[in-house]
Amino acid sequence: MQNTQAYNRLRNLTDTMSGGTFASIDTVVDVKLAGGKKNEQQGRIQKQTIGSRVQIFQNKGINAYEAKVKRELAKEGKLPSNFVLSPRQWGERVKDVPYVEHKGNYYMEVIFIKNGETTYLIDGAPIDKADVVGLPVVKPSGQGGLEKQVIIRTFACNSITGIRTMGQNAVL
Repeated sequence: MQNTQAYNRLRNLTDTMSGGTFASIDTVVDVKLAGGKKNEQQGRIQKQTIGSRVQIFQNKGINAYEAKVKRELAKEGKLPSNFVLSPRQWGERVKDVPYVEHKGNYYMEVIFIKNGETTYLIDGAPIDKADVVGLPVVKPSGQGGLEKQVIIRTFACNSITGIRTMGQNAVL
């Protein structure tokens, strides 16, 4: 599905939200591997995840991510003022909705809560994660010394294959 079409379908669902809500999403994303063109698996690996738990937020009046990080810092007995929100590295947040626009494509930005069931695919067929060559290593950010990190994920709208939220089950 084209990115703009997927964005419009997701907008129809999320435009009824006010503030934030919890959701379960399914995604299929292309995985960029280390090793460049020498890696024979480059461009052939996808990560399919079913049932990831996320929080979708509007950012009306406050930045939900910033507020959540500061709440978590306070819970851990640390100074919330130790966290300063950095500007976006890429794209522009669409005002009052959980989307980012970048070079004509749209992405849903969420606070990631819990990973769903993940399967790696090579050319559409399952492959053991251990057999994927060059998977990237993700390093956590500082977040003012926060132990329980608040994770943001930004999914291309056309990589979201299903979403369950607000009593609705949408297959995209």
